[in-house]
Amino acid sequence: MTQLSIRDLNPVGRKCDNKTNHSPHLYAPFVYCPGVELAPIEYIPDLLPKDMADEMYHRLMNELDWVQVEDVPRAEYYVNDTPVEYVYGFGRGRRAYQPQPYHPVIEAIRGIVEDELAWGDDDINRKYQRKYFAYNMDVCFLNRYDDARKGLGWHADDSPEMDPLRPIVTVSLGAERHIQFRKNGDKLHAEDHVLGHGSACIMKPGMQLTWQHRIPKASWECGPRISLTFRGYRPLNDDND
Repeated sequence: MTQLSIRDLNPVGRKCDNKTNHSPHLYAPFVYCPGVELAPIEYIPDLLPKDMADEMYHRLMNELDWVQVEDVPRAEYYVNDTPVEYVYGFGRGRRAYQPQPYHPVIEAIRGIVEDELAWGDDDINRKYQRKYFAYNMDVCFLNRYDDARKGLGWHADDSPEMDPLRPIVTVSLGAERHIQFRKNGDKLHAEDHVLGHGSACIMKPGMQLTWQHRIPKASWECGPRISLTFRGYRPLNDDND
């Protein structure tokens, strides 16, 4: 299994003009903006073998009771080891989700993710100073993007009940789509990468406190994509309210 910094694999890189290369399978040269910090992420292009990823994609597409919330351009599905409601957003954008049953595919992918985080490759662990050992990914939020016009705006996965000291791992199935990162307060620069079928993107612990990310709409026609975002849950109490 190959494990690299996402910048080593996908040289779409940072765009100093904040524009995105939307051409599928055409990766622009990496462009470094002097003085601009790079996002603390890692990329595993082949977390899932293609045959396995294909089967998992089709099962999740066809076997989940996807939730379609009004005015949300995605279908969604939420699971949690702890049977608690998940609330996202504020005001008119506030949405509440009830935990759904775990699907065997979700459980299987979680096991693969946790094994990868716990063991990985010793050389990679030393190089990127990974400290994810024995962390449980006890929450998964799935998004289904049915076509190129479906996306997700700038945000951070910083809900108070999600543990900021654990990494967040996004596994992608289906069509390739771009993901972008920007530092809080910086609206001039965006780091842009491609997420492939069967890949995983690891956002390091604490990243959600200082960075945002988004899935922009694609400017080419593409098929559906499913993302599974694994996170750590922490019960809210007087110590971490």
